[in-house]
Amino acid sequence: FIRALALAIPGDGSHLFEETRALDIDHGHPHTVVTDRGTVRARDVIIATNLPFPLRGGYFAKLFPYRHEVIAAPLPVDKQVDGMFLRIDEPTYSFRTQRDGERTLLIGVGPSFKTGSGDTQMQVQELTAYTRAHFGIDEVAYHWGNQDYFSSDRIPFVGKLTRHSQRLYVATGFNAWGLANGVAAAKILSDHICELRNPWAELYDSTRLHLRVTGREILSENAKVAVGWVADRVRRWRFKAICDVPRGEGALCKRDGETLAVYKGEDGALHLLSPNCTHLGCQVAWNSAEKSWDCPCHGSRFSPEGKVINGPAVRDLPRRGEE
Repeated sequence: FIRALALAIPGDGSHLFEETRALDIDHGHPHTVVTDRGTVRARDVIIATNLPFPLRGGYFAKLFPYRHEVIAAPLPVDKQVDGMFLRIDEPTYSFRTQRDGERTLLIGVGPSFKTGSGDTQMQVQELTAYTRAHFGIDEVAYHWGNQDYFSSDRIPFVGKLTRHSQRLYVATGFNAWGLANGVAAAKILSDHICELRNPWAELYDSTRLHLRVTGREILSENAKVAVGWVADRVRRWRFKAICDVPRGEGALCKRDGETLAVYKGEDGALHLLSPNCTHLGCQVAWNSAEKSWDCPCHGSRFSPEGKVINGPAVRDLPRRGEE
């Protein structure tokens, strides 16, 4: 689906710029999108980056990041299935098949968990064990993680970035239903741009704030962020000594009273980073399954060496040296 969209974009004045990170948006007529490879000017700009990276609109306080671990494994010839399957009991698992050349892959998706929390390697192991027990798989061919943002009322935010934005739009908070909600968002925003009425626009209104319905969860989630921000700076029991970090792994460590995010490469080289996410300063956590630094507050993710993988952060983790 997404590959077909990407192939359909180029031409008739449309372009697809890959491996290009948007850093900021300068409002104007037209708007200017500042990227790490130059600038793009357009009358209408849509921000569809999982969580919007501009702070305007406060979406970081209205959306909550969750991840799922995903595996893909060849199905044995005598275990072929067709369709999509969802386990309704806890923990929830979902499965579907995908052709890969001459073989059929079974794609298994594990339960959701808050980004930057829990044992991600254990999540993969449990998903693999469940899939092996019920579908008879042998080896896991691929493994990755998927990140979704959930709104408190489980309805996406689609429309203007803020109430006062002019021709600057947002589409976010798809609540793990990206294909269906992505199509709906595209229709709503194209109608906005063409100044046409859309029957779904009010339901998806990006500037809505129904505190009677959503206020409790918004307050609860942001209270957890605040408590975590403070606790990260006072807890001592969770810090490792730098020398105790295994090769190919990362951990938060103390050195001369300073907290560091430390990754030890397979060659034994140490990469020392600031542990504070460059979005709003929360401390990152090590994701052992995907080998990344993940922010539990708003879902930014960084490579072991501190390079941005996922926003809303747009700047790398500052280096504190290498050893």
